[in-house]
Amino acid sequence: MIDPRRRFNKREQSALYRLADGRCTECGVELEPGWHSDHITPHSRGGATDVINGQALCPPCNLKKGNRMPISPRRWQRQFLDKYTAYTPADFLVVACPGAGKTLAAGLAVRDLLHDGVVDRVLIVVPTAPLREQWRKALAKLGICVDEATANNTHGEMATIDGTPTQGWVVTYQSLAADPLIHRMLNDKRRTIAVLDEVHHLSADGGAWGRAARDALDPCVRRLSLSGTPFRGDKTRIPFVEYETTPDGGQQCRYKDAADGTPYPYGFDYSYGVALTDDPPPVRPVVFEHYDGDVEWMGWDDKKPVRVRLSGEIKNKVTRSRANRHVLHRDSEWLSTVLRDADGRLRMVRAEGDPRGKGLVICLDTGHADAVANRLREITGERVFTAVSKDESGRDVSEQARTTIENFGASDAKWLVAVQMVTEGVDIPELRVAVYATVVRSPLFFRQVVGRVVRLRDDLPADVDQTSYLFVPKEPTMLQLADSVQDEVTGALVSASDEDERAGDGGEGPERTPRDEPTLPFDPFREATADDVGVLVPGHGHIDAERVREVVAQTGHPFGVVAAVLAAGDRIGCAAEPAVSHPVEQEKPRDRIKRRQARLETLIRQYTGLLLRLGQGQEDYGRTISRLKTNVYEAAGIYTPNMSSEDKKAAYARADLPAVDMAIAYVQKLMGEW
Repeated sequence: MIDPRRRFNKREQSALYRLADGRCTECGVELEPGWHSDHITPHSRGGATDVINGQALCPPCNLKKGNRMPISPRRWQRQFLDKYTAYTPADFLVVACPGAGKTLAAGLAVRDLLHDGVVDRVLIVVPTAPLREQWRKALAKLGICVDEATANNTHGEMATIDGTPTQGWVVTYQSLAADPLIHRMLNDKRRTIAVLDEVHHLSADGGAWGRAARDALDPCVRRLSLSGTPFRGDKTRIPFVEYETTPDGGQQCRYKDAADGTPYPYGFDYSYGVALTDDPPPVRPVVFEHYDGDVEWMGWDDKKPVRVRLSGEIKNKVTRSRANRHVLHRDSEWLSTVLRDADGRLRMVRAEGDPRGKGLVICLDTGHADAVANRLREITGERVFTAVSKDESGRDVSEQARTTIENFGASDAKWLVAVQMVTEGVDIPELRVAVYATVVRSPLFFRQVVGRVVRLRDDLPADVDQTSYLFVPKEPTMLQLADSVQDEVTGALVSASDEDERAGDGGEGPERTPRDEPTLPFDPFREATADDVGVLVPGHGHIDAERVREVVAQTGHPFGVVAAVLAAGDRIGCAAEPAVSHPVEQEKPRDRIKRRQARLETLIRQYTGLLLRLGQGQEDYGRTISRLKTNVYEAAGIYTPNMSSEDKKAAYARADLPAVDMAIAYVQKLMGEW
């Protein structure tokens, strides 16, 4: 347990000084005013604020100690640092999904720049107040002391904290916008790197926060922007990033390398699709379970009811809007069915080896959240936590909601019901199941909800399947959002050959939550039924849920693993050969072989991932795929036993079309045998 007291008092400091005989415990230099009373075992790692765990250090030795604290960057973080160091850009965008570790990546970059004398100071800008403390703690582990407590003032950040010289400041976007000229002057006095956390909160097209950020951060020698969702729902541009034109004529942030492998020097991509296919992945796979059904309500004349199919084509936007809202009605049989099934999925998750697995329901508004919480209590017979930003009277209760979320995370309770409170800055790694019971169809908000359930836990045994599940309506726009995640993961496979602080913000923020058409008094709900349940496995495709359940019952394998294998098998069977833009018979023979080899390698990568999730692979991804390739290529006659590595490369390069097709058929056979 962390000691609640972080600072040594005057008597303890005096004792540490006298015990050290007025000299630095580390290097022996005579201590001068401003020396540091330091925790031997860091406070952030549970070290007690007690003289037994204290020592007197000079400031340089304390900083060195912080720099020596063991940090093991993930592979992608090392790759980012290499790229950032190689190109030394003034502006750089890192797109990394929740749970990937973008805070540590940015902190390592800042530490290197401070150490090398490239910058003298760091300014961290965050969207919400709780993130200020999170950043202070993260940077402290790297030996970087920043002031996260001071509000805007003409003197800037505090010069020292507990005798430690500060190297920067953490502020919110709201604070930055409140007095941008103060920050502009401070950024000009010393060479400063600005780190913009969740930069999509800024709009370059006239937003108050965006204008203030441009004024305040223009003198900075570096600006490092971070985001898990590099786009805005209002489609306005984000400052400090480069844009490119999309095939449909739109604009999107640039951060990815070119398709031919040419590096893009001002960005780094570690979005969900890339992270999920990494070795090892820092995120969980997520499965979307979508429910169709019929929705009925009374029409405009109070006489003729309107009945529509949720997945059907509805050209009238108002009708579509009302169907989306009515299916979530507190008396809806559709909602009851989904909540029961989601609770069943959570019980399954806990039974499969994650006893602290938790669930989340995102609701329409405060009244809806209360009704859903009551329904869940009836279903589970257990306590349900509710976190909303405003109560029924409209009073702001966001602080109480944050406390509720913290208490939920520390408890053994299964379910949290929330209204937009569980977005950025909320870290509950135990979340495994979520129900999307809101009419919001913003890609940004949807990605934030997905981000809450994909953080991989390292405290679970390696053989525990960590698939997460998101329950959604089978409604066209909703499926498009889920398909966007599917496309992202598929693309990565192929290429691998809390609310905003809005008070006084000038009406900006990340985006205003789209409001659906209100339910009018003469538009009463009648019923909404649930049926035709399907599953979307990103990277593999859609599969019927009943078919998955049957195989789970027969084999005992985890639901997520079965869904992935069956969906991948279907995909192989129905799309054994990708379409080409010209007749196959006009292809040159060598080009056709290369195209089939690319198909073969993609299938082998997919099957390797499935083997690892089933616990049937070798020690790691590299060894598993190497062994699988050897088996497949030998079965197809491309390799012969005991070939050297060089001979294998040459044999694969000269393989003919029948041999490659035979290898593809062999992998398909392995998939079918599973």
